[in-house]
Amino acid sequence: MLTGRQLFDSGMLIGADESAVQQQGVDIRIDKISKILGLGIIPKEGKTTLPKYKDMDPLHYKDRDSGRTVFGWMLPAGVYDIVFMEGVKVDERHCMKPLTRSSLVRCGARVDSGLYDAGFETSRAGAMLYVSNPILIEKGARVAQIVCGSSDEVKNLYDGQFQGDKQRKE
Repeated sequence: MLTGRQLFDSGMLIGADESAVQQQGVDIRIDKISKILGLGIIPKEGKTTLPKYKDMDPLHYKDRDSGRTVFGWMLPAGVYDIVFMEGVKVDERHCMKPLTRSSLVRCGARVDSGLYDAGFETSRAGAMLYVSNPILIEKGARVAQIVCGSSDEVKNLYDGQFQGDKQRKE
């Protein structure tokens, strides 16, 4: 596993803030949340069919305790598709995975994704957000930490249907 500094310096993490470097990873920030609608299909053969997604607009919320205004999302319990401000360009000797930050866990939510394989590249990485207790998340908040594992060199680099986030309609 790479240290946070090694990952940041590797060039495999796109758009990361140097202040986000941690011991074994780099904190990543939330940029977009979508509600999942409809049916996804995982076929025995062929490509996955994703469900429909509806973008959720961040709104201004006033925190009663601090008086501070927060620009973000007030989320009830549910499952959401999220997009980070950071992207990845995983080389042939590594893989990556975003892990939930403990502050999010303590608020009753978690982030999960599949493994970002060697060769996977996207300008903005994504994951799923599982909310079990209502939560207010500010746009740009650090919700996950991406970690990077090492492996022997891979010859058959990832080139699947999610390469470059082809499935997202930006």
